[in-house]
Order: sequence, then C-alpha cells, then structure tokens
Amino acid sequence: MAAMRLAVTRILLCLVLTSWRANAGTQPWDRANLDHLKRSLFREVSKRQVLEDKGSAPHSQRLEQRGVYDCMVKFNFAGECWQKQLRHRLGFFDNNPFVPIWVSILLLEAHIYGGGIAPTDEQLYLSLDYLQTTIDKTRDYENSLIGFYPYEFDEDQQKYVMRKVFVEEIIHMFQELPPPLLDGFRYIIPEPLRQAILLQHSGNSSLGGCLGEVSEDRIQHEIANSGFMVMQYHTISPVFPSDSDDTFSWLGLGAMLKMAGDQQGTFAGPLQAWLEANPNISSAFAAVKEYSYRPFSQNSNSNTIDTRSYYALRSYLEQAKASSNDVALVTTWFQNVEEGISGEVGEMTMPTFVNDVCLAVGANVLYGMTATVLSGLVPPETLDDPDIQQLLQNTSTLIDHMIHHNFHDRQDLVLFYYPPRNQFFFFLSRSLFLLEMYKNNADMMRPVLKTIYSNIKRSLEDEVTGYLINNRQSDQATGAIHFDDFLGDGDVSENGDPLLRGEDRIFSTSMAANALIYTWSVFDQNTSSLKWKSNVPESVVRTVEGCIRWLVLHATDSDFKPWNAFFSSGRKGLKNLPFWYPANRFQFINGTHVTSPETLAELPRDMFFAAMQGFVPGDQYEAMLNRSHFGVKTPTTFLGYNAAGWNSFAIWSSEAYSYAAALLAVSLFDGLS
Repeated sequence: MAAMRLAVTRILLCLVLTSWRANAGTQPWDRANLDHLKRSLFREVSKRQVLEDKGSAPHSQRLEQRGVYDCMVKFNFAGECWQKQLRHRLGFFDNNPFVPIWVSILLLEAHIYGGGIAPTDEQLYLSLDYLQTTIDKTRDYENSLIGFYPYEFDEDQQKYVMRKVFVEEIIHMFQELPPPLLDGFRYIIPEPLRQAILLQHSGNSSLGGCLGEVSEDRIQHEIANSGFMVMQYHTISPVFPSDSDDTFSWLGLGAMLKMAGDQQGTFAGPLQAWLEANPNISSAFAAVKEYSYRPFSQNSNSNTIDTRSYYALRSYLEQAKASSNDVALVTTWFQNVEEGISGEVGEMTMPTFVNDVCLAVGANVLYGMTATVLSGLVPPETLDDPDIQQLLQNTSTLIDHMIHHNFHDRQDLVLFYYPPRNQFFFFLSRSLFLLEMYKNNADMMRPVLKTIYSNIKRSLEDEVTGYLINNRQSDQATGAIHFDDFLGDGDVSENGDPLLRGEDRIFSTSMAANALIYTWSVFDQNTSSLKWKSNVPESVVRTVEGCIRWLVLHATDSDFKPWNAFFSSGRKGLKNLPFWYPANRFQFINGTHVTSPETLAELPRDMFFAAMQGFVPGDQYEAMLNRSHFGVKTPTTFLGYNAAGWNSFAIWSSEAYSYAAALLAVSLFDGLS
C-alpha cells in the first residue's frame, strides 16, 4: 500500500513539474519564477563554500581549505562508456584562487547590476582570508601578485615557498583508484610513488561496470595519446610562479568592492580587508610590464615565447612588422626563461619553462587595469605610463585581430588555459560594459581607454554577437535556447551513435547570456538601472530570453551536470604539445643548447625546452612548418577537444562557478525586465 502511494505521489509530482515547465516555456515571464530561481541558485553557490578546513591530516581523502568554493580537477576523456567513466570518476578537489575570486565577482555583479541577492559579508570575508594566503610571499617586497596555490614558510629552507597542494591532491586521487586502474596509469606514475600509493590504498578492489571490462592496455593507450607520458620528462615543477590572470582578477574583485561602496555604501568591511591586503597595487602593473612579450626586442628574456603561441599569433606579428609597429603583449606568468631554468628542481617555474600568450588572460588584465583606474583604486595617471599604454593598446588590438581572423580555427592555442569560448566572450564583455558606464567622464577616460573601447566594441558587437546568434540551439516547443561547448559531447553509444550529454550546458548557456547582456546593455550609476542599448538587435533580445527560459527549466534540476572546464592544462592532448611546432631556440635546463635539433627524430630524454625567439619572416616560418619536429609534423588543423589526440587533458571544474554564472544571467535579465 505504501509503495502504491509512493508511486502515485511520484506520478503527480511528474505531472506538476511537466505542467510548470510547459507554462514556463509558453507564458510571459513571471517575477515569482525568477525570484525563486535566484534564491535556488544562490543557495547552490553558498552551500559549496568550504566553511572549515577539511582533510588536513596526511592520507585524508580531500584537502579543502576554508574560504574556497568547490573545484575539481577532472580529465576530459571522451568516447566509449569506459572513457566517460574515467571522466566522471577520476579527479580531485583543488584549492586555488580563481574560483573564490570569480564566484565573489559574479555574486557582486548579480547584486549591483541586476538587483540580485547580495552576498553576505561573511561569505566575502571567508574568501578574502583564503585569498590572502595566495599573495606571492617569495618576493622581498609587499605586492598584489597572486599565485595559483597558497604560500607557506618552510622552516628547513627558512623561506616562503608555494605549497605543493597539487602533488598532495593527485596522490589522494590515485589512492582512491582500484589497483587495476592504477596499473593502467603506471607509465605516468613513478614506481616509488606507485608503491607508496599502494601502501596507503583505500580504493575498491573492483572497478565495476564498463570500466571494469576494459583492459590495462587500452587505458595505457589512452594515456599515451594524452601526452602525459611525454610531458613528465619535460616539466620541472608542480608549482608555478605568480601569474597575471589571477593577479588582475584579484584587482578586479577589489575594484568591484570599491564601486559597490561608492555607489551603494555596501561591503565596507570586505573592501577594507581587501585594501589592507593590497598596500602596493602598483606592483601588479610593474610585473606585467616586466614580463611582457616583446617579439621585436633584442632581449632574449622578452622576445622568447611558447611555440604554440607564436604559431597562433604569427599573422598579427607579421602585420605589425610590415607596419613597423612595435609590439608588447600581456603574458601569463611573472617569470622569464632565465629565472625559470636557474631554479632548483621542484622550485617554482613555468610549466614548459617558457611564457605564453592567452587571450582570456589578456581580457582579464584589460579589465583589471581598467577597473582599478575607473574605480579609483589607482590614480588615472597610472595609464600615462608609455609601457602600460602600449600593453593595453597592443593586447586589445591583438584580441580584435584574432577574433576577426583565426580565433575559431585554433581555439586550443589562442585560449591557452581557458578553453570555453563563451567564458572568454564574457571576460571581454565586462570591459566594454564598464567603459560604457564611464565613456562620458572626460576626467577618467584616458585616450588609451578609448582605444580599448573601440577595439573590443567592434569585436563584441560584430563577430562575437554573430557567432553566438548563429550557434544557438533552440527548442521550438518551449522557446528555450542553450549553448554547449565540449564537455560531455564527445561520447558514443554501444552502436557508435554520438551522445550529447551537455555537461557544460548550464555554464555555457549562462556565459552566452551574460556576454550578450554586457555587450548590449548600459548600467546607469545614478539610478542603478540596467537598460538595453537603443540599437540592440532583436535577435540578441530573443536569444537572451531563450537562454533564461532554458535556465528556468534546467539550471537547478538533475538533467544536466553543473560542470565546466573553466581552466585547463596548457597541454591539451598529444597533438597540442609545444615540441611539434616550429622553434628556433632549443635549450637544456643547464643552459647548454640542443645540438642540431632539426636532425633529431625523437625528443631528447634530458629536460629541455623548445621556444620561438624573436621574429621570423613569414616565408621562413612556412618553410619551418613544412618540416618535421622531432619526427612529428606540425598539427595545423584543430579537430576539437573531444577528438582523438586532442582530448584526455586536465580540466578544472567548479559547480559553484556554474551556478554563480547562472545567477548573474538571471539577475541581469530580471534587472532588464
């Protein structure tokens, strides 16, 4: 009898939910629906913040630090059932500054610009307390530079070092694997580490399901195609130097707190905490200047760049050379080659010893610099520095050039660490949205800001908007519109039919809506109101409405995972490795140069790097492209992140970040309504 009542209840609930979804798809917007969704999304974000340190004891399952939001390192295996299981089962919790910075930013923007639920001071304090531990303490001066992991004082060395959180976390991940699966990874796990893992092993003895039926050889083949086996011999350290992306995102958070205080008189406590942690904001501007990429310089530390970045940027560099324009571009790492190879094994160094250029990093530096000036955190005269002006002009011009040329052809190279396209569009749109607010303020709008405004406005209103409109996926029955990127869309059924799981659909749809709203709306600081621009295309309004309709239907249900791939390793599959692209600087880490590298059919076993130094004329570079590099032809066609040879790479995913992105989209839309 009880079972029958339960069955009837489930049927009634299903009918109610179906009716609600149908109404949501056909009836006008109901503020109660949006308010309910905003409250639900805010709860989903809040419950994923770590309130107390967890798992700090050795060999615990997780290391979760107080103040962070959830973040898992996963691996983008794609294909058959067992590869999907690897994607779902393999991973570990990661503590990093990006997620608490960006979740805090999204919550603040949802509240300030969309009238959404305000984050509590305690939420912000928790994240700020953690984030202060990631300020670079290896430098002998106060600074605002942020590293990817916390710094701690090493008693033995009597100096500050970056804590090797990544090493601790990955050991815990392997401790949870059943021995058969652990054996499949044995080629990338040094034997002493494997034995240590087995001694502390806590995994199940049986894999179960389709993963239990796959052979160790197939797992090893999958790992071989990922490039892990190659890169283990050419990566010196699991900890990296402080970087420009986290640093200027951190400055962007401070600017948001400052603007909230000035406009609404809110968050005074968190703002004061941020200011006390950043007595030397100019240090970030100095660092991004010092480590900029200058291809036409004679300085080998400034003119050397990752081979993949050079390949992607070469049309821009050739155009600049032909016009006799000097170039200075934002790079990712606050380190140069000489500093990297001079350190001891295990000390902080760039992943491949060489710096790189990522458009997403550039977009966040543009915003961070712009926002700190416009918010008043630093004086407007900061932008009168010729080097800062050049960096801002060249980086915005590069972004405009790439978006109008081969951005989508080599997304894997231009978005070096941040794969999602819609996330990049959102990063870029924030600068346009901010500049729209201040464009009539003659005291604040320096000429360089007008250049940035012009460059990114053209890119966002033309190419980016067109791309999003042309790539939306519509449900005619409900009027809902969604976007997928790649996560979960590379699997096949037992019959070989493609499966679209949409594991990043919530995130991608939210970021598309956010990018379109920020591109085509204006926020009035005097009235705290958000309006569409007078020239907004109808297709944009309909697309945003469709995205919100989809989020109303699916953002908090269990049909789709709230995952994303907001960050990734620089190496994305075997075909994405730096050694396969033209290089003219080959150097072992002891300082000696590789002899006759063009004659080598395979990679040297000793640790070395390959890089591009200076500028190479187009015809010479094309000749280099036609040659093999260590026995491999340069991959010139990107087949997507789920294609063989391009997948099986590490991704960082945060459910809190996805829900915060959805909350921003719904709040902004509600503000427009």
